[in-house]
Amino acid sequence: MWTSRQLRSGLRRGALALLVVVACSWVSLYLDSVHQRRKAERLISDLKSFPFATAGFAAVRELAERYGGTAIQQFPPLEFPSYGLPFADSSGHVHMPVLEGGGPTCTVRNCAFEIWILPQPSRAGFEYRANILPLMSVLAHLGISPWAVYSSFEVAGGGLNASLTVIGHVSSATLGRYAGLVTLEYDAVSTARPVPGYADYYVGAPHVTGSPTEILSTHFVQASNAPTRRAFDVNLHCVTAVWRGCRGLKELAPSAWADYQSELTKK
Repeated sequence: MWTSRQLRSGLRRGALALLVVVACSWVSLYLDSVHQRRKAERLISDLKSFPFATAGFAAVRELAERYGGTAIQQFPPLEFPSYGLPFADSSGHVHMPVLEGGGPTCTVRNCAFEIWILPQPSRAGFEYRANILPLMSVLAHLGISPWAVYSSFEVAGGGLNASLTVIGHVSSATLGRYAGLVTLEYDAVSTARPVPGYADYYVGAPHVTGSPTEILSTHFVQASNAPTRRAFDVNLHCVTAVWRGCRGLKELAPSAWADYQSELTKK
């Protein structure tokens, strides 16, 4: 039988052990977030000088592979086809069915690539979408702001046809009368040809309904003089700020935000 003194001592040791485990887990999650943020910063830096106007399959694939990206479309077989299980027809002849892929084929003229960079907790949230909102909320209240960076590239006719880079971040911010957790999203979109009715470079803020979300979107035409440095002027350092996060799109994408505000004053 345990005495009351032994029981209290055991509870204190258990509480201390639990506290150590929680602290170590928090430090591990935070360091992983910082590590992934630095990787994302290198990607953004490369995108500032990426040759969007002249890039083809090789340049896009090299960029994707550098950051662990993959081709969305499947590659064709190089040597031998894939065969299914043999079967016999009504005459007793054995056939070997050739298996075909279930999606579009990636070639040097037409292919699509994507890159994901995000810390481990955010990755788990995307894999189990039913739990993503509670998980994001818990992480934010623990001082580790969830975030993710996604880039996709479409090669068509041998050249880069379009690209999309999305930076998502859950942070404490204020939207009108609401103050609390807000999803901040910044999109940088490039196209090989101008969009009818729009300038070669413009910034907009799509209206969002539903959960508290603030989005800013930059579009530019892939030209040699395209303002890619402004489009990818992104402050990722604030996404790992402990118990703070980015205070809004003005801090997350300062140049795009300034351009958007400038456009508003002209209207």
